[in-house]
Amino acid sequence: MVGSSLRLGLAVVDLTGRAVTDLVDVAAGPRLGVKIPPRLLRDALLTFQSSVHGRLPEILGDDDEERIDTLAALLEGTSEEDLNVLIGAAVEALSRLEDSGDRPGRRRRPGRRRREQR
Repeated sequence: MVGSSLRLGLAVVDLTGRAVTDLVDVAAGPRLGVKIPPRLLRDALLTFQSSVHGRLPEILGDDDEERIDTLAALLEGTSEEDLNVLIGAAVEALSRLEDSGDRPGRRRRPGRRRREQR
């Protein structure tokens, strides 16, 4: 049993290392004019979901100005229509977090019931 767990752990570390290598390759690609398929970029980002969890502001930058610059760089070239779709998706995602009691920046107190349970 321990051997199986160890092998599984080593496999996860190996896959994570490969994902990091792939992400670095992806990050270097656009500077060379290479178009990365959106699904590949999404999969690479989701690979690091546990590392990003709760740290998005820190990842985007050290202060508001740096975060704004990072977001502007990532959104550059996006149409107004697509920006509106993204804003709508962000609002929906925040609403889902609120409904699940996992609101950003706020921890649900033990024993506190969700709104829909009242």
